[in-house]
Amino acid sequence: MANVTTIEATGNRNLQLLARELADASLDHERSTWMSMYVDLDPMEFATVPDRAACIASALDEAARTAPDSSWGELLADLRRAFALGHHDIDGARGLLVYSSDPAEATIVKLPCVVDQHVAFDSSVHVRPLVEALPGDRWCVLLVNRRSTRILLGDSGAFEELTRFTDDVEGQHSMGGWSQARFERNIEEQAQRHIRETLALVEQLHQGGQWQHLLVAAPDELHAYIQGSMPDQSKRDFVRWISCDVENAETSEIVARAKECITAYERDGMLRALSILEQNAGQNRRAALGIDATLRALNEQRVDTVLIAEGFRRPGAICDHGDWLAPGSSACPVHGRRMRPAADVVEAAIESAVRAGSKIVTVLRHEEGDMGLDSREFQRLTDMGQIAAITRFELDDTAVPDAWE
Repeated sequence: MANVTTIEATGNRNLQLLARELADASLDHERSTWMSMYVDLDPMEFATVPDRAACIASALDEAARTAPDSSWGELLADLRRAFALGHHDIDGARGLLVYSSDPAEATIVKLPCVVDQHVAFDSSVHVRPLVEALPGDRWCVLLVNRRSTRILLGDSGAFEELTRFTDDVEGQHSMGGWSQARFERNIEEQAQRHIRETLALVEQLHQGGQWQHLLVAAPDELHAYIQGSMPDQSKRDFVRWISCDVENAETSEIVARAKECITAYERDGMLRALSILEQNAGQNRRAALGIDATLRALNEQRVDTVLIAEGFRRPGAICDHGDWLAPGSSACPVHGRRMRPAADVVEAAIESAVRAGSKIVTVLRHEEGDMGLDSREFQRLTDMGQIAAITRFELDDTAVPDAWE
């Protein structure tokens, strides 16, 4: 019976660390073959137990068909039996990653994000499906008025309400005269104190790394006071106002509004990266266009951001030490040995970028809901070779070995 460990990866930071650990594992030269099996358990499509079981069975069937030899048969059979008997708790998972470098053991990772179904046996764990599914930065949604506060935290995958509370701010009355004016000033002071204390709590969460971007819903007449009272860090990461009933809006409505903003923000980020790349390329500086130039920049560890067209793959070659990539068969200029063929050197490029801490931007072929012509952004990147990089600095060509012979 194979030894199978189940772990749960929660939060974007943990997922990024997992991707980094898996990319680092590919440098372990003692392990020749890794199995990577991603299972899509999107609850919007696979809501029932039979549906989810069918997804797992389909992935295991593909693994059985594509396994390089019979040594993997027992592990796959053990996984099939264990999943069928419910030995592995996958409730709440939106996706699964099963990986192994030894047919006698495997690790199952419960993922909080939806992943594309993918099975591979290769010299490393494939991290591209995980990287492309990462939910991105954490967001705070603050709903506040003169007396009530609600705070939600989450990302493009899911949100949860962290807290809600109401302060005892007095209501209106009609005493008139000086007494009326003093009473109204007191009410305003109470309301402002409530807002300041709320903003202090939000900033405390920010400093604790709980969020990176802020959305706020509040009555229009409070916008100026709220923005003027924000601590500098919160003000810097404030993105926009959203329209919601602070006290009565359903959580589902708030989350829907937040996700619309997140989608627009992430698209703007992709457009900014694409524009910077085009501008740099036009100035012939800090840009690497196409597979050859991008791999070279990755080898030289000077990549800030990699942009990859959705679905782009290309065969190539990898040094046995995993630290040099090439678009074709060649000798490694570092170790002098012949490089081994790679069915998809783009996967290896993503692993290299993850290890280096570079940003990775996938340019989608179609905009959400549009399965027609390729998007303009996809075509722009395709015209530059389908993969490109914004580099941190230029390097004198004479200062590095030539790997493209």
